[in-house]
Amino acid sequence: MLQPEDLITQALPAALERRCGKPLEELGLETLEDLYECIANLGGNWYRQFPGVLREDAAELVRWLAENGRAIGEVTDRFYPPGMAPKEPAQELPAKTRAAALPPTPRTAPIEELVLPSSLSGEFGENRGLENSLQANNDRDAIEAWLAARAQNPNTNAQYRKEAERFLLWCTMELGMAMSSITAREAARYPKWLEELGRTDEAAWKKHWRL
Repeated sequence: MLQPEDLITQALPAALERRCGKPLEELGLETLEDLYECIANLGGNWYRQFPGVLREDAAELVRWLAENGRAIGEVTDRFYPPGMAPKEPAQELPAKTRAAALPPTPRTAPIEELVLPSSLSGEFGENRGLENSLQANNDRDAIEAWLAARAQNPNTNAQYRKEAERFLLWCTMELGMAMSSITAREAARYPKWLEELGRTDEAAWKKHWRL
């Protein structure tokens, strides 16, 4: 079992250490106790303080800490990036009932037909304020309000809508994040996706992208 004094670079699994070890070390975290205290103090968005640590890596690291670091401290849902805490095992139900209870599976669709679960809709987006001038309850509403304000010409509206729809789909389908939870670091990956769109063969595309 892991101990508080264990060094992060020696304790982390090799794959996690390659991705996260250096950023953590560069900002002064040496032991697992340092890591635990940092996450406990900063909460689920702790990884944003460490350039190079992605949201998915942060969730994997916290999951590993929860499974192996009981001697260090209790890991609760607030340690995970928002929306990435593990779900409680569902009570066994008849197959038909289970299917009816599941949230809708995101699928690519025009923005006006797009159905997203609350974890991806932006209703609880990390960057969404309690009050907003758009009076938008989710990311789709925000896009519609933005289009109404900024693109009254039909041709302009169609072009803006296409690009907004593409970015929304990329956030939700590719990154698995609500658009209003995206940070500048994550958004910086979008131009690379656009650059490869339609220029990369299918086999190579699937190695790097989901959508």
